[in-house]
Amino acid sequence: MLCGLLDQSYKNVACSYESARGISKNSPLQIGPVATYETYSDYYRDLFLDINISRKQIKRDLVTYYRRIARYPKESNIVIDKAPNAHLVRTKTLKSAFAKAKFILIYRDPVVSIEGLQRKWELFRKTSIHELCDFWVSLHRIFLNDTNESHSDVLGIKYSHLVNNTEEELFKIVQFCGLEKREHIFKYSDRPNIYGKGLHHIVQGEIKIINNRNSKINETVESDKVKMIRKKTAALYQNMNELFY
Repeated sequence: MLCGLLDQSYKNVACSYESARGISKNSPLQIGPVATYETYSDYYRDLFLDINISRKQIKRDLVTYYRRIARYPKESNIVIDKAPNAHLVRTKTLKSAFAKAKFILIYRDPVVSIEGLQRKWELFRKTSIHELCDFWVSLHRIFLNDTNESHSDVLGIKYSHLVNNTEEELFKIVQFCGLEKREHIFKYSDRPNIYGKGLHHIVQGEIKIINNRNSKINETVESDKVKMIRKKTAALYQNMNELFY
């Protein structure tokens, strides 16, 4: 959702919605679609980069990819790069290759995040709730640890705040990144409001935000699972809320 909102209204040279998948298969940065993995542990392992990968190679591979998806004539030198999960554990190496990079963490209620993983992908439906809680905690803890000394380069935004106070949160992001408003917004092909895909709800070419997702999702998750998720993720989730708000 955020990539679309920013790309629609603010100048950039390239916008990637899944760079870790879109980059060349010959690059060590590339990971396959979730559906191609047999086990959760295989997917988790591939999120991490080989310690031997050089800063030079990271930069070369990503710049090659950005140039391939770039729009010309250029309006800006800014690239918007989304890679959920992968970027959470690659922050240090990405920052070493792109010194001016800034990171925006959109984080959700862990119950909603884990429900989404299981609803969307078969791989996570056959993964235990305990493992998925550990997955959520591990990725976010690594990100927080790796950005602990570079707070000026990190902006945390709570998903529910982005949904309920979109203009206010977008203003924070725009100021943080130094984005410049487009003269005319991009228009996308209309998409219907389908449960579980509200982020792609587009009316008359403009992205619309659905703000009742969390309540519906919480109603669909079994109470014992909710309790388990809360117990295993509460400390880190509270820490994130205190850190960013």
